[in-house]
Amino acid sequence: MTVRRRGRFGWVVAGLMLIAGCAHRVPPDAPADQRWAYLYGRFVMKTQSREDQAKRPQAVKFILRCQDGSNYVFGTTDTPYVQMLRVGPTRCWFVETVASHVRTKSMRRIKIDPTLQRPLDFQSGRAHYVGDFFAVGESDGGSFTSHGRWELFLSPADDRYESTTAEMKQMYPNLGALPTVDTRLVPAVERKRTNGVTLAPGEPPLSPDRVAGIAPFIKRNYASSGECESACPTGQCLPYRSETGGPVVACVTLCNTDKDCPDGLACNCPTSDGSAGTACRRIASLPRDPMARICLSVEAGGQRR
Repeated sequence: MTVRRRGRFGWVVAGLMLIAGCAHRVPPDAPADQRWAYLYGRFVMKTQSREDQAKRPQAVKFILRCQDGSNYVFGTTDTPYVQMLRVGPTRCWFVETVASHVRTKSMRRIKIDPTLQRPLDFQSGRAHYVGDFFAVGESDGGSFTSHGRWELFLSPADDRYESTTAEMKQMYPNLGALPTVDTRLVPAVERKRTNGVTLAPGEPPLSPDRVAGIAPFIKRNYASSGECESACPTGQCLPYRSETGGPVVACVTLCNTDKDCPDGLACNCPTSDGSAGTACRRIASLPRDPMARICLSVEAGGQRR
């Protein structure tokens, strides 16, 4: 399981489903019952496939395994609202996702990184916020088991607890008086300090395709988001697909001057005259991307054709 932050896609919203154990979907007019624990949140899925997107051929289920032997699932639907599930009080863990292909009925299980797992205590008489998640499935084949490649990028949306809780209380007025608890499946990411530089209006977004072209000039590439985050204190950890087809994470740092860049990198200014004392220099460029205001390796000079 790879956690990525993917903000450029449209979304298809996913809801809550039961796979095993004593659990029930909660209708909007349901009365509060102090014997139960309530789980609420949003799960959003976008499929990147060469197949007809309108058929939505792929789906993902998020599985909770619980101490009392129950398994609960958040599974994809087209419902664009906060969903609610009623479960018996217990302790659970977010253990895996299951990707399925609707047409071929193929399936792939993806274990959750142990570093993201934590005990989730669901208490009776409380409404537990389990998170807002955005997922992207990328495929170049129709089956997960017989051919083709498929990757899942899962990104929990931070700072949605208050807004999603407010929406939940509007949708489920009888449950609005229940005390709410932030019990998100994946803990909130500690926000790191950045250098404060952002993309200027009109500059191209840092899409995976663009990052793939920039990455060789940065020379700050990592196998996982966790490894990248620990080595990228002021930049952004952005995923892209390597030339061999596997996912890689690059540390991309935007800049206005060399002072904005970490050691070993300098600010790339394609229009700089290179005179002494300039705070930004011409390092490298791509035919379709000058890579302006991006920290590049000072050893990566030249033009790639």
